Amino acid sequence: MPEISERTTIKKSFRKLLYYLKSQDFIGYDPHDALNSPILKSLFGRNHFSALLVVQLFRRSPVNFRPIFGVKKGINPKSYGLFLSAFTKLHDTDFFEADIAQKFANWLAENRTNGYQHSCWGYHFDWPNRDFYAKAGTPTVVNTVFIGHSLLDYYRITNEEKWLNIAVSAANFILNDLNIIQQDKGICFSYTPFDHRCVHNANLLAAGYLARVSHFREEIKYCEFAKQAMSYSISQQRSDGSWLYGASQRDKWIDHFHTAFNLLAIYEYLKTIHDTEAQKALEAGYAYYCNNLFEDCIPKYFPNKLYPVDIHSIATAVITLLTLPYEQEKNKKQAMQLLIWAVENMRAVNGAFYYQKHKFYTNKNIYMRWGQAWMFLALATYLSTT
Repeated sequence: MPEISERTTIKKSFRKLLYYLKSQDFIGYDPHDALNSPILKSLFGRNHFSALLVVQLFRRSPVNFRPIFGVKKGINPKSYGLFLSAFTKLHDTDFFEADIAQKFANWLAENRTNGYQHSCWGYHFDWPNRDFYAKAGTPTVVNTVFIGHSLLDYYRITNEEKWLNIAVSAANFILNDLNIIQQDKGICFSYTPFDHRCVHNANLLAAGYLARVSHFREEIKYCEFAKQAMSYSISQQRSDGSWLYGASQRDKWIDHFHTAFNLLAIYEYLKTIHDTEAQKALEAGYAYYCNNLFEDCIPKYFPNKLYPVDIHSIATAVITLLTLPYEQEKNKKQAMQLLIWAVENMRAVNGAFYYQKHKFYTNKNIYMRWGQAWMFLALATYLSTT
């Protein structure tokens, strides 16, 4: 009986979040969108360091200064991809809304990044980070992979060749437009067409996506490149089962949601490609994930640090626990408990979810991609698998 009650709570939370999203037309702020302010961009946007500083200040501030500085709510392509994947998961349920799913698919098809032969997507804001400064629209492998998966999901339920063609085109973007960094063992795909950064979640996401595309288009190149990318990142797995974020000296950290992305990407790859080493890596990574990145079922931000409890980590934890083929009954229960905790501790009255819970305060900013889209997908995953 308690589980029936909790499932009812989760259903109500899903409906309330959907009502909020519709009221906002699925448009909102992002943690990294400070430079969409004309004022801030003119003052700080020309220098990498100052641009990074102002973006991080806005990301960390518990007060949302965006309306004051003229930052407008916008459409993040990645959020539309996540919303589309969520609705396709709900295709056989009463929660599915065909017209909204089609709206997302159409928008993604019409708003690919210009200037590239193949389908790709970026962010709708300038994104300065530790290693490079990506201008608005710069395509990234991460955005392109998540959106590509959503279009494959949509193709699966519509059987319309258009969506498959765009998804395959996204795979060709990975092979033809990203930099391919040769390594002692395998290759690493760059994050954007303009950098040579080796980031494991990005590389593994590319490998998983190429493997999945090979299931639809039997071209050997997709599997070959997927295997080479997988080989490199597996070779970089540490003895305890973890991965550092990337190869650079500035990327020597481990966090919850990027570890989850690694695991989900390897599992996606293994659905198509038999690879004993990848299977061992997934098992070791899963053990590390469970033993080091949770505290009383709550996802820790870093292995040695619970706070801030981030809504993005909560969502990816739920999706990971429900997706990986391990300890399924135990993980379903933990995913349910985690969703209930989020509803009780990080949900606003309007149904949206807050950004972060710190030890002594809660950052109540509401972000469309980072929080709402990921939680919508997490709730949809739970409702479609339990």
